[in-house]
Amino acid sequence: MVNHSWTHLDSLPMSAEVDRQLFGLHAPPDAGSNPTVPYGYLRLWDSGVSWAELNPARNEFNFEKLNRAINVAQSNGAAVMYVLGKTPAWASGGSDSAPPKNMAYVNEFIYAMCMKFGGTIASYEAWNEGNLQTFWSGTPAQLADVTLAVHEAINTCKKNYATAINPLVFAASTGTRAEGAFATNFNAYLSALKTMNWPVDGYSVHSYPSANGGPAERIDGLTQFKTMLAVNNAPPKLIFDSEVNYGLAGLGQDHVDIDDATSAAYMSRTYIDSVRYGITSTFWFLWTNAYYGKLGIQFTPASAVTQAAWNATRSWLVGGRMQRCGEFANVTKCQMSDGGGTSSTIAWTSAGTASINTAGIGRQMCTLSGACIPI
Repeated sequence: MVNHSWTHLDSLPMSAEVDRQLFGLHAPPDAGSNPTVPYGYLRLWDSGVSWAELNPARNEFNFEKLNRAINVAQSNGAAVMYVLGKTPAWASGGSDSAPPKNMAYVNEFIYAMCMKFGGTIASYEAWNEGNLQTFWSGTPAQLADVTLAVHEAINTCKKNYATAINPLVFAASTGTRAEGAFATNFNAYLSALKTMNWPVDGYSVHSYPSANGGPAERIDGLTQFKTMLAVNNAPPKLIFDSEVNYGLAGLGQDHVDIDDATSAAYMSRTYIDSVRYGITSTFWFLWTNAYYGKLGIQFTPASAVTQAAWNATRSWLVGGRMQRCGEFANVTKCQMSDGGGTSSTIAWTSAGTASINTAGIGRQMCTLSGACIPI
C-alpha cells in the first residue's frame, strides 16, 4: 500500500490555470486531416504552406491554402502557429535549407502574411528545427538574423494593422534528440539572440526521445533545453513543445511500434508532464488519416485508445491548476484543483503496478479509457 505523503515535491509554484491551448496538434488540412478530438492549437508545418510554397517569387504571395488551413483551425476553436521554413529557391539561390540572400525577403513575407491574417495567426515560429542541417544549412548567427527579421516584421505589422493584434514570435525550434547538433548549434543560436536583446516572445523545443525512449527520456531532453537557456541567461518566456511523439525513426534508428496501452500512457504523461514542467503548449505529431510508419504512436480516426487517452487527460487538466506533485517509490501523484475548489489526484507508476490508498483523495477513480468507478 502506498501512503499519501508527499515525499518529494516539485519546486515549481502552483501552475497557472491550464488553457485548452495546452493541447496542440499537427493535423495538415491539405492532406484532408480532420481530427475527431478537440484541440486548442494547430501548428502549420508539413501542411503545404511553407515559405517556398506561399511565396513563389519576390512580392508574389499565394495565401489561398493558408487561408483554408486557418479556417479549419477557427472552425475547431483553435489558435494557429505558422512555422517559417523551406527557403524559396529565388531567395536562397538553391537549397530550401539555405539562408536567404537578403533578410529583407523574410521581412517582406512575414509582414505580408501578418497584414493579411492579423490576429488569426496567434504565433510565428522563426524556423523549424534550426539546429539540424536537414532544415537549416546556414549558420546559427544567420538563423538569429532570420529570427530578428520575423520579429521586426511582426512589430511593424502590429503598428500598421487596423485593429490591435498581438501575434507572438517564437525562436526557431530545436530538437533535443540529436545531442551533438543540439549542444553546438542551439547554444550558438542563443548566443546570437542574446546580442540582439532576445527578439522573441518564447522558445520552442522538439522533445522527441530516442526510438526506444519514453516520457522520462523526454523530460531529460526538456531539462537539457531549459539548462541551455539558463546557461545563456535567456530571460524567462513562454516555452512551447512544438513537436513530440515516441518511437520515431531517424538518426540511424528504425521506428518502434508502440502498443495501445503504452501509447495511451505515454500520450497522457506527455501533457501532464508539460504542465508539471512549465510547457505552455504541446503539439502532438501527428493526426493522420491512416497508419503512419515513421511514428510509434498512431493518432488516427481508428485509434480509439489514444483518442480516449487524449480526451480523458484533457478533461483532467484544462481549467485546472496543478498544485504540487510528489513521488513515492515508483508512484508519482499530482494534485489538481479546479476553479470551484474541487481537488483531484492524478497518479501513475514509472514501471509495473502499485496499490494506492485512496482515502481522502476523491469520490471516484477514472482511467485513460474515460471510465470512472466510485471509491
